[in-house]
Amino acid sequence: MRIYDSHLKGDVECLIETSLPISSGVETDMMEWGLYVDPKKIEVDENLITVKMKKAEIKTMKFQIQRNNK
Repeated sequence: MRIYDSHLKGDVECLIETSLPISSGVETDMMEWGLYVDPKKIEVDENLITVKMKKAEIKTMKFQIQRNNK
């Protein structure tokens, strides 16, 4: 998954820790998360991105940042 956020100044690769039945490293378009994610509720703290989810059964999604050095 790739996420862009103005705090990060570019694309970052993310490891995904979530209750959704997916494995880390899955390539997906952020639009697929439209039912769950409100992009305005993304918190950035050091190397962790926390995304507040829309659906009550999924509380948060955490992204550990791994910058691409390309």
